[in-house]
Amino acid sequence: MVDPTTFYTNNVERLTAQYNAVPFEEVHKQWLDKIPEQGLALDVGAGSGRDARYLTAQGMRVVAVEPSLDMREYAKKYGTWHSIYWLSDSLPGL
Repeated sequence: MVDPTTFYTNNVERLTAQYNAVPFEEVHKQWLDKIPEQGLALDVGAGSGRDARYLTAQGMRVVAVEPSLDMREYAKKYGTWHSIYWLSDSLPGL
């Protein structure tokens, strides 16, 4: 069986640019008003970290789950986010 993270590993820069090109507010506009001022969020399939970074900027702590080591490491290049805990895992075993 082919490791499903291979695609992300082989395309990390292109995918990160693609994900980050669309603002969080545009992707999640239907529930922006539901984000609490503080709390804990789970971002499964965190990819480029765009959503995790947005949520931490809003005062949340985030567990960001991303199975691709390359995607996680690339996402971390966007700055040190003390409120993001990166986890290497995937569904369905998460």
